Amino acid sequence: MQRLRELEWAPTYSSDSDNLVTDFYRPCLELSTSYCRAVGYFSSKILALISPAIENFYARNGKMCLIASPALSEADRATIRSAYDKRVAEEQLRENETIIACLKQYLDPERTESDEELLRLRLLSGMIRDELLDIRIAVRTHDNGDVELYHEKIGVFADSSGDYVTFNGSPNESWNGWVRNAESFALHRSWGPEAEHAQSERSLFDKTWEKQRSGVALFEVNDAVISTLFEHFPPMDPAEVAKRKATSFHLPASTSIVGDDLGLTYPDYILKGGLRPYQETCIDNWFIASCRGTFSLATGTGKTVIALAAGRRFAEEQAYYGASTLVLVVVPTKSLAEQWKRSAREFGFVTTVCNSTVQNWPSQLELALSGLRGSTPSAQCAIVTADTMSGERWRSKAKEIEAIGTSLFVIGDEMHSLGTKSRLACLPARDSADVARMGLSATPRRHNDEEGTDALLAYFGDVVAPVIDIAAAIELGALCRYTYNPIVARLNDAEQVEFDRLSRQIGIALQKADGDSQAFYRLAGRHLTRRNGLLSHAEAKTAEGLAVVKSTADPGYQIVYTGEGVHPLTEVSQINYILGELRRFGVRANKFVYQTESDQRNMNLEMFRSGDLDVLVAMRCLDEGIDIPEARRGVILASTQNPRQFVQRRGRLLRTAPGKSSAELVDILCLPANPPDRGSAAFAAERNLVARELTRALELAEASSNGAFAPPEALTGIMATYDLTELAVDYGDGTSWIPEVR
Repeated sequence: MQRLRELEWAPTYSSDSDNLVTDFYRPCLELSTSYCRAVGYFSSKILALISPAIENFYARNGKMCLIASPALSEADRATIRSAYDKRVAEEQLRENETIIACLKQYLDPERTESDEELLRLRLLSGMIRDELLDIRIAVRTHDNGDVELYHEKIGVFADSSGDYVTFNGSPNESWNGWVRNAESFALHRSWGPEAEHAQSERSLFDKTWEKQRSGVALFEVNDAVISTLFEHFPPMDPAEVAKRKATSFHLPASTSIVGDDLGLTYPDYILKGGLRPYQETCIDNWFIASCRGTFSLATGTGKTVIALAAGRRFAEEQAYYGASTLVLVVVPTKSLAEQWKRSAREFGFVTTVCNSTVQNWPSQLELALSGLRGSTPSAQCAIVTADTMSGERWRSKAKEIEAIGTSLFVIGDEMHSLGTKSRLACLPARDSADVARMGLSATPRRHNDEEGTDALLAYFGDVVAPVIDIAAAIELGALCRYTYNPIVARLNDAEQVEFDRLSRQIGIALQKADGDSQAFYRLAGRHLTRRNGLLSHAEAKTAEGLAVVKSTADPGYQIVYTGEGVHPLTEVSQINYILGELRRFGVRANKFVYQTESDQRNMNLEMFRSGDLDVLVAMRCLDEGIDIPEARRGVILASTQNPRQFVQRRGRLLRTAPGKSSAELVDILCLPANPPDRGSAAFAAERNLVARELTRALELAEASSNGAFAPPEALTGIMATYDLTELAVDYGDGTSWIPEVR
């Protein structure tokens, strides 16, 4: 049998230039007798990539040791912490039924997507039965008792002679980790000059496996979990696969084809089906407008594709004249930067990400800029977050970027977020009329900021046709249809008393301000915030939301949007309460908030997309930019009056996905228990408050399948109670549904 040292190995592997599976993973496995792996996330789908190498590895009695981390919700953290405390006290983990249930819930056979995935899991079962696969669960522990995701990524392949190679880098042991994501890592050989690094990495894995590292808690998978695995996925070995003449694994076609001399390509889905007609129209109209303009397109219509396809055409035109191109994408968040990076690389762009998570981005950007100065035309893409663009390190590069001149193409994604004075000031080449610019947003106009809106349109250019709203996007097939189901919850007695008190204080502030809006918000700001918190966190509202999430036999693919902070009276955190209740009900739910570490966020999204997580409970997140087309139901417990927020949330939900024909949006509206007497000042003030909430609800309803001709009954009832039918005078035919005023 060939040995590891008999092959030529590269010192580093990157998805930019290598096929990580065929160039590295499979050859290593084919030559090895053992494989030790520590990862943040493991998926059985990885077996599809390394077959038949894994079947051969199994047949040769190769031994695999796997350390993986579960996706941790706040409830999981508390449970594992408790279990760890018990283990320290020499109690057996098998006695902790909560932990057993937590692990067993991932072994539901109904969650398998195909017969092929079922065979993959049966092969894993066979390896465990034959003691060729040992899995342990790891979490990070801290002195204060908190536990977090374990996300070290170490791999050790060893052959029968004792030689081994190690790698310590970015891929998780999953399909996305090895194929779809942009990944890279360094390789160290035990027989090469880098042997010391290899020995260090192997020692680190061994210490983790032997539970000799402080700050890492390791749990062995016990008999109860193994029994459940064998029951749901009866063990199968490679001989049985061959006997059945079954091919257990398939690989997809290549995701892209090399294009012209610039190295730019189109993703496979465009090569097969082409751009949508409206996307081609957008690109043509942008070039007609001298490569300037803003696109007002609903979330999910493919704004990123439009921009990158335009970028490719722009780069090709520049190359025709012997010039290189820099496509500069400005985004509001790091999550969006990662999505743009993946998309840009699908188009073949050499891509540099500039934000605080990439420590050496200035040197990477300098390397990219130097590549534009060569004698042969090239195309580069740099993606920068708005915060990084406002920093000193970026300013040192700004003049060099502006010097690119007519070969610079600036894209502003979620451009409305760039309209503050500080961010506007940092946009490159503001005084140059020759630089190509494109603004992208579902809602280009900034909420209550006409000055900022005008400045953005002056920079990126006026809105370019076509304008596509949600209803048009649904008709075009870019988004799926949806139902809108508003549910009315009422304040309880204690909440109503506090609501009335706060409303009186707000009324007093309004009188004192005498039309001065700044004075009013200075006097009433804390009362307004507390009243909004009361409406967002109302106990009946929370209860209705929980009931909705738990109402279906299959609770998967749901997003719950919760209020910020805590209940003003009880000081209960809505997001934590909902997480705890869902977990107790057996629903796999995780928190998704802006404070969550990026590794944990990415794992949550990957688990949600694959069906390993049922519900994402979000606060101040998942409003814009993140692609989660698998979501089927959104439950809104809290929303601002900013139209951009609910437009973006709806757009998250309506993205199309295989097997997804429609979505459901559930909107929990909270109202006072009893409206004041008509004609009173209190009624007028409350009516204004309800009108703002109703305006948002009516917009969500009008594009829905069940509200196309008339608003849902819950909304017509509110309009009748508060005499607000004028808000929907243009809704449907405007006559047949109008309710009588009560």
